[in-house]
Amino acid sequence: MNSNSSVMKTQEKKIFTLKKVMRAILIVIVLFTFLFPVIFIIGGSFKTQREFYVTNPSLFARVEYREQESFSTVIPKEDLTSSSEELEQKNLSQKSIWFNYKSIFARAGQRVKKGITDSFIVSIVSTILTMLISVPAAYSLARYRPGGTQISFFILSILFLPPIVGVLPLFFIFKNIGILDSYLVLFISYLFINLPFAIWIMKGFFEDVPEELEQAAMIDGYTRFKVFFKVAIPLAKSGIAVAGLFAFIFSWNELLFSSIFSRSTVQTLPLVLQDYIGSTGNPWGELFAASTISLIPAALLAIFMQKYIIRGLTLGEVK
Repeated sequence: MNSNSSVMKTQEKKIFTLKKVMRAILIVIVLFTFLFPVIFIIGGSFKTQREFYVTNPSLFARVEYREQESFSTVIPKEDLTSSSEELEQKNLSQKSIWFNYKSIFARAGQRVKKGITDSFIVSIVSTILTMLISVPAAYSLARYRPGGTQISFFILSILFLPPIVGVLPLFFIFKNIGILDSYLVLFISYLFINLPFAIWIMKGFFEDVPEELEQAAMIDGYTRFKVFFKVAIPLAKSGIAVAGLFAFIFSWNELLFSSIFSRSTVQTLPLVLQDYIGSTGNPWGELFAASTISLIPAALLAIFMQKYIIRGLTLGEVK
């Protein structure tokens, strides 16, 4: 009898170990799938121009190629502030591993700085506007249910439409109003992208907040507005943080609306990156370096808000 129980325990341990191994392998595969593009971009930002055209490419830069080249002769197509001779005078040799990053600001520094500044302005303001509108809208849908389920389904259905569907009518509206190529046009157009998603995701969080807590607060003398600000919002802050993070990322990475509604006065960072693609040659190292720079703000924001994101993934569970 004891021998049978020991055999069963051994088998259970083997099965448990096998499950752990399979789970670890699955996690590695998922991480590799999602992180490989990021690692590829970061690794490419340190490569020389020649390394992008070799027959045996590598994920990271090689020292032997860097020692054989002086500096890149491929330059972006517009608004460059320095020639290759000026770069050589500034000692921006490609033997330096940071050459592509230095070259970005030496050749097109003003455009890159303006792209970063405009992207921050547009992303932050559009995120604030999105949250100011979507938080009370989501709360009203969760508590009062105006229009029944039809309004909620209509908001969800907006997410099914590709953004290109609204470009033409919005363009003529903005043109008649006279706000094309301005910050305001991007603030308004980004609301069409962010609002449906933010309202829909936060509606679920507010629905998870027990109504009994709000009723108890109203019995204690709280008005509906006080209940909203002092009870509902604090309990749903994880969902608000998640919705705000996604709104910022969507605004930061958006290219379609910014390329159509603005070009000269307002230039977001995706527009600057797009101009690196030319018909005569592409500076891949500088493009990858600029792309790496564009990843930093969203990555840092996600790291600092990790606690709220983890809570938000549980759909606003209230303990």
